Amino acid sequence: MIEKAIADYNVALSNVSTNDKSIYLTYYNRGLAYFNNKQYQPAINDFNQAITSAQKFQRPLPEAYKYRAQSHMELKNYSEAIRDFETYLKSKPDDIQAVLFQGYAYLKNGDTEKAKSIAQRVIQMDPTNELYFSGNRILEIYNLDLRRQKSRQLTEDAQTYITEQKSIPSRTLANIKISDAFNNLDTAWLYSPTLTKEDRILKDSIREKLFVVYPLMRTKPEISELVRKYVVQAQSATTGKNYDEAIQLWSKA
Repeated sequence: MIEKAIADYNVALSNVSTNDKSIYLTYYNRGLAYFNNKQYQPAINDFNQAITSAQKFQRPLPEAYKYRAQSHMELKNYSEAIRDFETYLKSKPDDIQAVLFQGYAYLKNGDTEKAKSIAQRVIQMDPTNELYFSGNRILEIYNLDLRRQKSRQLTEDAQTYITEQKSIPSRTLANIKISDAFNNLDTAWLYSPTLTKEDRILKDSIREKLFVVYPLMRTKPEISELVRKYVVQAQSATTGKNYDEAIQLWSKA
C-alpha cells in the first residue's frame, strides 16, 4: 500500500526535527516508496536529503546511492546514474545487479568500450553469462527487455511440452518432449536477468518446472564444457593448496 506509506512518511517528516539523527532513514524509506511507485524525481529528492543527513551525522547509507542511480536511469540521466553507481560500488563491489546497471548506463551514455569492460566483469562474477553473452554478443547482456521476453517465451513453451508429454502414448516421443522442455528451461534460466521482483518470480517458476522435468528425463544432461573447465581449474588449485582460489573456482563451477 505504497500511497498510504507515502502519506504516513509525509506526516512523520512534518513532525521531525532536522537534528533528529535518524531522519535520514525516514527520507530514505520515503524515497524507496516513491521509487517503487515509479515517482522517480520525488525519489531522487528524498535520496538527496537522506544522503545529506546521513553525511551530517556520519551514518553510512550506500543503498541510497544505488536507488538514486536507478531513479536517474529511469529518467535517462545516465551521467548522474554512473556517478552514483561508482560511489555505491566502492562499498558494495560484489553487487552484480548494480554492476550490470552501471554498464547499461555507460552503454546508454555512448561509452561502448566501458560498457564492454563492465560486461566482462559481470561475466567474471557470474560465469553462466559466458554461454550467451561473450565475444561479439557481449553487449546483448544489457538488452534486458529481449532477455525477459525470450526467457518468458521459453518457459511457456516448456510448459506446453510438459503438458503434451502426459498425453503421448509413445514413451520415446514423450521423452523427446521432456528433453525439449529441459533445454528450454535451461536456456530460460540463463537468459533471465533476475533484477526485478517479476524476474525473480519468473526464475522461481523456471526452477519449479525443472524440478518436474529433471526426474522424468531418461537420459540426464551432461555437465557443460564451461563447468568442466572450472572443475579442472578448481582441482588443480586444491591440489596446489591454493585454497582461496580453489573455493572461488568450485563456487563458479
